[in-house]
Amino acid sequence: MKGISRARVFIFMSLLICGSSALFFSLSCAIVGGKYRYEKNKSPADKSRAIIFLHGYYGANLSREKDSSRLWLTLPEALWRKNTVARNDPALAVDAAEPLFEDGMLLKVPVIPGLYSIDAYGGTLDWLATTFPDALIVPFAYDWRQDNRLAVKNISDLVKSLKADGMKSVSLVAHSMGGLIVAYYLRYGEDVSENAPENWQGASEVDRVVLAGVPFGGTMHLMRNIHQGVKLGVNSSLLKPEAVASFPSSYQLLPRERGKVLDGKLNVVPYDPRDPDWWDKDNLGYASLGIGGNEELLARRKAFTRETLVSARAFTDKIHAATALSDHSPERKILTIVGTSRKTIDKAVWLETTKRLLFTDADFKEARLPYGLKDLEADGDESITRESARLPLPYQKRFEAREVLTEAPHGDLYKDEKVRGELVKFLGEI
Repeated sequence: MKGISRARVFIFMSLLICGSSALFFSLSCAIVGGKYRYEKNKSPADKSRAIIFLHGYYGANLSREKDSSRLWLTLPEALWRKNTVARNDPALAVDAAEPLFEDGMLLKVPVIPGLYSIDAYGGTLDWLATTFPDALIVPFAYDWRQDNRLAVKNISDLVKSLKADGMKSVSLVAHSMGGLIVAYYLRYGEDVSENAPENWQGASEVDRVVLAGVPFGGTMHLMRNIHQGVKLGVNSSLLKPEAVASFPSSYQLLPRERGKVLDGKLNVVPYDPRDPDWWDKDNLGYASLGIGGNEELLARRKAFTRETLVSARAFTDKIHAATALSDHSPERKILTIVGTSRKTIDKAVWLETTKRLLFTDADFKEARLPYGLKDLEADGDESITRESARLPLPYQKRFEAREVLTEAPHGDLYKDEKVRGELVKFLGEI
């Protein structure tokens, strides 16, 4: 594995979803991408249906408001520059943070301009367009750093616009975190209020749903990245801990269940990774990253952390809440793609004596503990465990649900030939 091949694997695979494994989880309805452009009231006459594709975490470009120059993602940024994609929130005061805007889905990352690039979602969109020529392929991009609720209203508006434009059917195909947006929309429609009623409005508006590598149960990658950041090549600032900790979406991907935190002897300790009281008491997240004695800034960051944890928990709990509606015959079909046969981090070690979370082999070596990362791993796709990617029970009851297992890594789930074969059958039925 030399030259470009090695660079491709090192850069791209360390960029995938939750930091060092698979980058893509999640359009403000700003549809971009040339032949994939959708303009309201101008649907092509030769298209009878629409397939909306939602990317995941890290899956949209980010550009500077001041001059529209691209910050996420270019090869120079990934390798040697010292910028950051932290949210420009004055209350958090992250060094070098600047105003950014979502600038379309991440299709590819140029390595040698005009000669070689790393495919992100462009190849999947091309395959969908070639395989389903009767369908309008619509990429839905959004700012993956923000609260996922912000994208729910936009996806609802997009579906309505497409149907008003004469599309006979609309299907949703989502990857990773994008599947959480879809799941919420299916069950609650566009209502993101605290007391949103379960109405399955979104489910009634679409015909087919495909969800691949969705972190329904969360992922330990985000707990790690909030505390340790993500190093890209030699760049440790683009996704430094203060940046990842500034994204509301990061907290919506934390593990949902107790039993994911162990003590120094690998015994389960009763800590919920989403519990704001634990984060506050033991100074997790921002409180552990250092603020140079600025107690006012520390207080603001701790307040943000608590508020965001509470909000994130409410969002994911509504997806998993027991259904209040009576059972009935499924009206829609849903296909879930679940990765398996790959080691995936599932737990973390908490050392009470030093008030420190351990995630990596380097952490365990420094703490002089006789085990390693392999002792914290479970079956999955390298980013999302098999258990976490399983479709929640309320959706199994509401839909005619089918699950497909694949050994493809998280970032390649939609590139896997087995998965594509299943999509041909599933989406071709309409």
